[in-house]
Amino acid sequence: MGDSGSVLFLCPHNAAKSLLAAAYFDRLAGERGLTFSADSAGTEPAEGPTPAVVAALHAEGVDVSGYRPRHVEPRDLASAYRVISMGCDLTESQLSP
Repeated sequence: MGDSGSVLFLCPHNAAKSLLAAAYFDRLAGERGLTFSADSAGTEPAEGPTPAVVAALHAEGVDVSGYRPRHVEPRDLASAYRVISMGCDLTESQLSP
């Protein structure tokens, strides 16, 4: 593995799975002194994060209450060191806005 980079977590709505994964990845990378960071996006973004995810992360000291799910862009995929997709269809048609 290189010295640094970003890991992109994808799930359809970017409201639960990918948001949780990115938050935990960032926490664990920081605890281990890694220079990797996480980002998350979705193929069909929701209006906001799932309330249960906001509450669960808040209980662990992570505030995502202001997070707004976003659509994955081709540049996100191209710039990521790794892409971890959880139930997303990454065909060309899914990547158009």
